[in-house]
Amino acid sequence: MRVVQNIMDRLHGDLSVSALARRFSLEEGVLFSVFQSHTGIALDQFVLRRRIERALDLLKNSRASACLHPVAGLNLKRYRHLIKPCGHTTARKETV
Repeated sequence: MRVVQNIMDRLHGDLSVSALARRFSLEEGVLFSVFQSHTGIALDQFVLRRRIERALDLLKNSRASACLHPVAGLNLKRYRHLIKPCGHTTARKETV
């Protein structure tokens, strides 16, 4: 299904039902129901699961775990209780 591939290619972007419907020139309700009938899962739940899987994969296979939310496409405002906010730190020079 082209929609699934599009989602996988754009996990970091806007994958709302309305954005995907515009991208594929479909009504939101049609996209939502056709997607669910083909995949067995609601579109928004599919996107969330794939984003969480992506974040977990990055955590497991990356040395740098900071700032994963933009790469995985997770919305910190919605999921801030699950993900530690990204912060930039500066390395301190050690004094000998």
